[in-house]
Amino acid sequence: MEMNKPIFPVLVAFIGYSVKIVSQAAKKIGLGFLKTNKVRCWTIWSTATVWTGSSALIILYAVSLVNVSAVGAMAVLVVAQKRKFWP
Repeated sequence: MEMNKPIFPVLVAFIGYSVKIVSQAAKKIGLGFLKTNKVRCWTIWSTATVWTGSSALIILYAVSLVNVSAVGAMAVLVVAQKRKFWP
């Protein structure tokens, strides 16, 4: 039964990193509206900025549930996928 203990924190870390990546993409999308619609640009960008900060808190919560090594392994996989080192 000890094997299932780190599954929930790793899922929380996965959610945190997913929120971070999606919010970064939303920031770029928001800035894409800068020349055409400034209200939409700043609305999307500011909302995405709040979610970027929230992702850090979600990851911090995952670290508080279990040791740093399980959440850190998730971070390594996310960075490796982003840089195309991992399939």
